[in-house]
Amino acid sequence: STFHPIIIAMTNSGYYSEEEIKCVVEAIESFIVRNCVIAGKVANRYEITFAKLARLISEKHMSFENIAQELKKDILTDEEFKSHFMVSSIKSAPVAKFILRKINDFRKKETITNPSNMKIHLEHIMPKKIGKWKVHEDIHQIYLHRIGNLTLLAEEYNKSIKNKEFDEKKKTYKESSIEITKKLVSYNEWTSTRIEERQNELYETAKHVWKNFI
Repeated sequence: STFHPIIIAMTNSGYYSEEEIKCVVEAIESFIVRNCVIAGKVANRYEITFAKLARLISEKHMSFENIAQELKKDILTDEEFKSHFMVSSIKSAPVAKFILRKINDFRKKETITNPSNMKIHLEHIMPKKIGKWKVHEDIHQIYLHRIGNLTLLAEEYNKSIKNKEFDEKKKTYKESSIEITKKLVSYNEWTSTRIEERQNELYETAKHVWKNFI
């Protein structure tokens, strides 16, 4: 909510079009995803930055380019974003669903993932319970919540698969209409190395979804 003063200032000024406000909202989303969601910086630390920007908008009717330049002073670069993304773990299911949904929808714009968190399920590929998986407990703890180990399931979701071995899970992934899930069928095994590879692949899309806007 720390960014709300910026949008209120733009709306109240009567100077900005709906499209310009939308562009600023998208820029702020990139800022928050890069800095707060992935890098783990506390959102409140930017409260003063956002309040100052809101005041400048009210007083000077700054252009989008100037607003973006102000935000750019603090946003993570692509190199910094990648460094954090490659080791990022997300334990909040709603946040993980948001990140994965946006990445999937960017890749396959003609098929938008259901926006309801009640109808989209978060799947841990390497499951929460090790069971028959041949994985060391230390590796399991490190990689369980990594973005590369997470995916989405829709109608094909079945609780019975959640702790099964990878070859069994792939039979369900194959039926998925969600591109990032269906693509898992191409992997022959699921190890920490595969998780890192997939995390890098997801980053290559994420840097365009939440781009460093100027």
